[in-house]
Amino acid sequence: MQLRDMTRLYDHHDEAMLVELVLAGDREAFNPFVDRYYPGILRLCNWLLGSVTDAEDVAQEAMVQANLGLSGLRSRENPGRWMYAIAANQGRMVYIFYDLIVLTTLIIYNAVMCG
Repeated sequence: MQLRDMTRLYDHHDEAMLVELVLAGDREAFNPFVDRYYPGILRLCNWLLGSVTDAEDVAQEAMVQANLGLSGLRSRENPGRWMYAIAANQGRMVYIFYDLIVLTTLIIYNAVMCG
């Protein structure tokens, strides 16, 4: 299927068809999802993490995870909500990881300074 045909499909909001194309091995069929959802996912990640650099990394990873996990999508008609959930979970994991690093650093600092 030609990219222009996929764009036409996408313009008609036939996301279920795009999901099926991706699952059938058409790598370019995922591009309309990136075009539509990546900007909002990036904003969500930036809001969660407060860092543009970290948000870009997490948003990109979320899109990769969405592409790889598309076969697990329950509702083929609404992949956007699912992609946002993946991004939110990825962002939360990074946020928790950062908190653990800070906490560990404080514990080590206290142990060294207080004996």
